[in-house]
Amino acid sequence: MAEAAEIDRHDTVLEVGAGSGYAAAVLRHLAGQVVAIERHPALAEKAMARLARLGRHNIDIRAGDATKG
Repeated sequence: MAEAAEIDRHDTVLEVGAGSGYAAAVLRHLAGQVVAIERHPALAEKAMARLARLGRHNIDIRAGDATKG
């Protein structure tokens, strides 16, 4: 998926459905900034904490429902 998107270091990527944060962690190596949204607040909090512990600083995970815009 990431390869097909042809992401480069100047891109900002939106990931809908952050889950554990794994895909965001992969995407951060390709993009300048990753914004991920997760509708389950508990999952979003866990993903944020996990990525912070790993030192992933160009990822912003937000709790919210992406179907609401």
